[in-house]
Amino acid sequence: MLVDFGRETAIKTLDQPEYDRSHIDQILLRCEYSGASLVAQSDGEIAGMILALRESDLWFRKVVRMRELAWWVRPQYRGSSVGGRLWSTYIDRCEDLKIRRQITGYTVSRLATSPPFDYERRGFRFIEATYMIGE
Repeated sequence: MLVDFGRETAIKTLDQPEYDRSHIDQILLRCEYSGASLVAQSDGEIAGMILALRESDLWFRKVVRMRELAWWVRPQYRGSSVGGRLWSTYIDRCEDLKIRRQITGYTVSRLATSPPFDYERRGFRFIEATYMIGE
């Protein structure tokens, strides 16, 4: 699934992955235990995922946010409830962590290749755009 996700990004190094399996396993375990590692099933197969990590703010270590790393749904399940179910579960998880004061907030991102999704209508505010040269 990570390979398929990488192929759909505008980041060339992710499109031609030479993944170190041990390193990827460490990242997935870190997402599982200190962030969010969510999968949605449909028709007996994994249809989509959201991966996220808790991170301390670079400038203020006591400020901890959940940062979504990947939100991806297999093409054949787009337009179904898979993406929405993942989204709702991620939001619920983050809100619970906020209530318990384990995070101060959470972010989501939209890749250049992602379909349009109005985050502001869902309560988020725009904070950043990232551009790249190379890769």
